[in-house]
Amino acid sequence: RLREIKEENEDYRDYSIKLLKFNVVNSKLLPIFICKECDCDVTTRMPENAPLEIAILKIFICYTLPLTKDATCYGNMRQGQLKFLDAFIQQVGLFLYFEIEAFLPLVELASESIAIDVNERNNQQNQIVELYLNFLRNLLYIRNEPKAKG
Repeated sequence: RLREIKEENEDYRDYSIKLLKFNVVNSKLLPIFICKECDCDVTTRMPENAPLEIAILKIFICYTLPLTKDATCYGNMRQGQLKFLDAFIQQVGLFLYFEIEAFLPLVELASESIAIDVNERNNQQNQIVELYLNFLRNLLYIRNEPKAKG
């Protein structure tokens, strides 16, 4: 299933367009992921929140998948992705500025899995590492999209 969300898929793009239209990612999911609008102490993030964090991360990955220039939704989605990237940087940046200790739990889920030797990780830990790496790749691609040749 992870392989499915790492590649452009029309179904995912349709969902992404709907998420963009209703501003769900930036206004609802991002604050939950950053833990600003949840009822948790960010310095003691609970393991039972991991499934929610993983689900949101999967949505972020689908939402930030690299676009093909010939996609009919290219202009709107490109603008949506740039706004998401800016909102993500701003939210994480403000979060870090005001609560530096709180940043560690933000990546705690990934750091725990990364700290385990690759040969000793279970499937879920490998999936978590791969999700975070794909999300990071997508974020970097948004800002540094290759220019069209010509």
